[in-house]
Amino acid sequence: MHSNRLTYRRLAFHDAPFLIELLNSKAWLDNIGDRGVYNIEQAETYLRERIYPTCDKPWSGPYLMHLKKTNEPIGTIGIYARPGLDIPDIGFALLPQFFRKGYATEAANWAIDLAKKHKVPKLSAIALPSNAASVNLLRQLDFEPKDMVKLPDDEADLQYFERKL
Repeated sequence: MHSNRLTYRRLAFHDAPFLIELLNSKAWLDNIGDRGVYNIEQAETYLRERIYPTCDKPWSGPYLMHLKKTNEPIGTIGIYARPGLDIPDIGFALLPQFFRKGYATEAANWAIDLAKKHKVPKLSAIALPSNAASVNLLRQLDFEPKDMVKLPDDEADLQYFERKL
């Protein structure tokens, strides 16, 4: 699967080294939080216990984003059945060196199109209010801010967004 500059494939256990790098990047730690994933075993456990259980539909789950030209992995994009949310949630993350290049917008539009293709009627999104880049991107993608929410097992107050498809 692909978009203009990116290719997408399901995130797999062999992607653990990339996942460790992403989950321990400053941007992830500042905007999402420390997930305690520092080695291959922890990355595989994180995928098995926290990510894959939220991905039981053909359109759901984490996809690894690669640059078409170099096949370099740059981030993840996905739609998840996140505990604490009634509507499927779009989530994205990039390594910091790929910020402000339009990749998150391109990938989010790809994921929205995937959801539409599978007749998902509505998507939600969450972000820390202080994460201006994600909040701005969600607004550009026509997600409307609704409320503040707290997810189970998370202390953060998150801005909640919705968008009809």
